[in-house]
Amino acid sequence: MQKIGTADNKFVDGNPVSGTLGTVLPAAWLNSVQDEIANAITGEVGVVLDAGDSSQLAKRLSRLAPLKSPIFTDSPKAPTAPMGNSSALLANTEFVDSTINQKISGLPFSATITVGGDVNTYYPVPFPFAPEHKLNRFIIYRWYDAPHPASLGADHVGGLLLDMTIRGVGWSDFNLTRVNYYNLAYHQTVAAFESALVGRMVWLRGGGMNYSVMADFDMGIGKQYLGTEVGKPIMAANTAIYPLHGASPYAGGGVKVSPKTDADTLWKSGIVIPTNI
Repeated sequence: MQKIGTADNKFVDGNPVSGTLGTVLPAAWLNSVQDEIANAITGEVGVVLDAGDSSQLAKRLSRLAPLKSPIFTDSPKAPTAPMGNSSALLANTEFVDSTINQKISGLPFSATITVGGDVNTYYPVPFPFAPEHKLNRFIIYRWYDAPHPASLGADHVGGLLLDMTIRGVGWSDFNLTRVNYYNLAYHQTVAAFESALVGRMVWLRGGGMNYSVMADFDMGIGKQYLGTEVGKPIMAANTAIYPLHGASPYAGGGVKVSPKTDADTLWKSGIVIPTNI
């Protein structure tokens, strides 16, 4: 933009008493100001100047995203961060997709689980312990456009990646669950997680949400294990788990689980530093 061509680039008022002349407004400066404003208004696709509308500039500025907590519309784009980056940089879909593929590649066992019931309720889903005497990898993943209830929106619903290392043996001090990486997007999908000598229990959002589970060991999805079906969401409150176990506290249905309506604090934000739970 062109500044006014006075010695200090400031406007001066005229004073007929003292004989001081006011600043002369050259056509070049007026044209510069006019072009700057017109270009700002027409910089948005589809907008044309309207001589009868003196609020066009204000309307244009009101449609710009604020610097603090901006809400973007249409199809905004951002640079793709380097793989493995865990900073505060924006994560676009290319980065997320590449990161997920990098983390889940090479796992031979997989299954899809649909959690029915209420969309605002989290239902316990049982999974087995890992084969004894070794560490195993176990992932629960949900692409944000996977099947979901319409009440949560048309798309961008409940993105999830929960990558774990697990182990299970007959002594509690060797029973390990370590979260290698956990992130969520758009909606809360995981509410709680419990590890026990006979397996793991994860609470997942219902309402028809689809989840992919992957592991480097046979999870036995759909099989009965001590009276509880592996990978089948538990819908009723106070349901006994592993009732055929011969020892306390499971024997005879001594341990019960119920759906939840709120997530534990641990699962309300991402985990990027490996953490034992």
